[in-house]
Amino acid sequence: GPPPKEHTTAGSPPRPESSVSLASLASSCDTALASLPRPTVTVRAGPEPAELGEVRGECLRRGQSREFLRDTLDVRCKQLFPRDILVAEVPTKKGGTRVVGMLRRSLRFHKAQKCSMVVIDFVCVLKSHRGLGIGRKLLEAGMVVGSKPKPCQLIVAGSEANKVAVGLYESLGFSWSSHLHADMEAPASAVAALMARRAPQQLPHSPSSDKAASDAGTDRDESASEAA
Repeated sequence: GPPPKEHTTAGSPPRPESSVSLASLASSCDTALASLPRPTVTVRAGPEPAELGEVRGECLRRGQSREFLRDTLDVRCKQLFPRDILVAEVPTKKGGTRVVGMLRRSLRFHKAQKCSMVVIDFVCVLKSHRGLGIGRKLLEAGMVVGSKPKPCQLIVAGSEANKVAVGLYESLGFSWSSHLHADMEAPASAVAALMARRAPQQLPHSPSSDKAASDAGTDRDESASEAA
């Protein structure tokens, strides 16, 4: 019999089969996004509590408890305060700034190496600003305390299956400290290499946080020379 007729919309020619796959379309979208100008990101220390509201809200939506967030955002490291919490901010259309990421760190004594160790136990970037290199900027700033490189520990429990995140950590010199995959460590040599690649500069911070540190009588001599 005659071949079946192709169904078309009245008055229009038959539609050719699409040769564009979803994978190639997604790749094209990724390429287009990568070519867009990235926002200017500034990493600074000593944010006001109210500036962390958006980060706190996103963490709550992810299922993290209020108790955990209180321990993370409100309990401060006396040795580093106010430089124990770093934030990444971008400019807004109205001329202000918006905090889109944060990192918390502390100083602890490393018994095996008999020296101070920088411990990074919380890093968060808002979902709307991931993929822009903000996590790397925070980590690079967070690994450096003072003018002398120190070993650095990164608590990553819960993200060991995230290959993209682990790849970022490894590119900064971190490696797993044990088979438990709960934390990673970067030796002082990796931090020294990072410091050599980066132009040293004073890490900006909130003036009010400086006053709070002075009132509290905390020792900030070492962190005052911190390289951002």
